[in-house]
Amino acid sequence: MSDDDSFLIPQEMFFYIIVVIIFAGMVLFLAFGIGTFKGRVVQTSPQLQAELIALRFTGIPECFAYKDERSIVRSGIIDPQKFSQDVLDRCYYHFRKEGFTSFNFRLQLQGENKELFTNNYKINDRDDFTLVKEILKRTTQGFEKDLLIIFVQERVERTTDGKKEELRA
Repeated sequence: MSDDDSFLIPQEMFFYIIVVIIFAGMVLFLAFGIGTFKGRVVQTSPQLQAELIALRFTGIPECFAYKDERSIVRSGIIDPQKFSQDVLDRCYYHFRKEGFTSFNFRLQLQGENKELFTNNYKINDRDDFTLVKEILKRTTQGFEKDLLIIFVQERVERTTDGKKEELRA
């Protein structure tokens, strides 16, 4: 073994250590980059979230959906007799503490000239956005077209110990 061979092993080790460090750095970079990218791609807009929640108002019998004499629920058809504050409270109720971190709604059935509010809706606050749904309304003569206007509050302020807190859904 010559003197040159004795330096060859430490040089190779140094080379492999550098390669492993670079490889580990690339793997970490890709892992965090993919996680961040996936988080941005999968994120849903507040409008879509509110739209999905608001589907219950016209889609389930516990809310305002019309149920015919054969007990078939007619999604998208509202029974005006059910359009009351009591039904809304049973259909979409949040306890005081939870309601500030979820969506709050004001529903207006245009043809009936009636407004309903979810239990944590702040009347004096501004609405973040509005959803408009064309629906059918059950009448004694059959069905009528009407508009269900849903005003959504995504951000609600609450007062705790004299300080205002602003929470987002």
